[in-house]
Amino acid sequence: MDGQSLHDPATVRIISAENVRKILKAWDFDEMNSLNIQTAALFTSYGIASLKLLISACHSLRVLAISDIVDDELVKIITISCPSLRCIRLSSCDGVTDDSLELLAKTYPHLLSLDLGGDSCPISDAGIKSLTKSCTELQAIDLDNCEYITDKSMEYIANSCPNLKKLGLICCNTITENVIVGLLRCCTQIETLLIPECNVSDKTMSVITESCPQLRALDVCSKILTDEPVIALIESCRKVEDLVLHYRNMTTSVINTIAQNCPVLHLLDVECDQELSVDLIGTLYGSRSFGFTGKRCTKFRYRQVSIRTCSSFDEMFPRNMDL
Repeated sequence: MDGQSLHDPATVRIISAENVRKILKAWDFDEMNSLNIQTAALFTSYGIASLKLLISACHSLRVLAISDIVDDELVKIITISCPSLRCIRLSSCDGVTDDSLELLAKTYPHLLSLDLGGDSCPISDAGIKSLTKSCTELQAIDLDNCEYITDKSMEYIANSCPNLKKLGLICCNTITENVIVGLLRCCTQIETLLIPECNVSDKTMSVITESCPQLRALDVCSKILTDEPVIALIESCRKVEDLVLHYRNMTTSVINTIAQNCPVLHLLDVECDQELSVDLIGTLYGSRSFGFTGKRCTKFRYRQVSIRTCSSFDEMFPRNMDL
């Protein structure tokens, strides 16, 4: 079996303690290599024991995604039952601690991807240190809402994970710009960089341009960013597919540069405190109906574009943020 997703309540409802063995017989979980349980919280109504029994039957898993109810005890079962995992997603799991990361690191030294995003996760720098010490092949790390990590965690990642391609730091406003710059200079294969709460400056954008030629997705938000390094980045990183730019002083020059240099753009989310003309969307699409010709961002039709103004960028950052 290539994979199975248990996110339908009708499916989860039948997973009770008395029926789980019947399900294991009906589905060949032992040969399954991917399991996605997006509504794991529903298991609480029927007994966590059922979920543990399910996990313990999946010996060939390489990809595992569970949300909501993972704790240190379940992580132990995962490491015992699923020895071949390469990609792990434990989203919105506030029961995962540094002890879990240490165990995952010891069990899966060849781990490629770890996602701990979602609601607040209590892991700290100590957990990231254990992880990066063993898992030096990591290519993707998502730490969204991990509010207890500091710059130390970024230093551990920078020094140990040279093959990193994705870094997610959404709602991690304790991470400073200087350590991000240092990480980008070490991890030059970055394709996805999500740092909207880090209030980066022109320096970071210049380093991205220099160090991340394979960039495909970028999410930044800043009170102090200016157009010049943003335009240079757009002109250099022509493989960008998803682009989120929220900063105060953006002008129409950035939109025009995007239209001319991002032929594979799928998603654009722009926010600034300047009034940007609606006709700019026509520039992006290259639509004759807007009075423009030529091939522009032709793949927009598959995703979305959002251009809006923000009345106060001060609301986007804590008042005590050091700018």
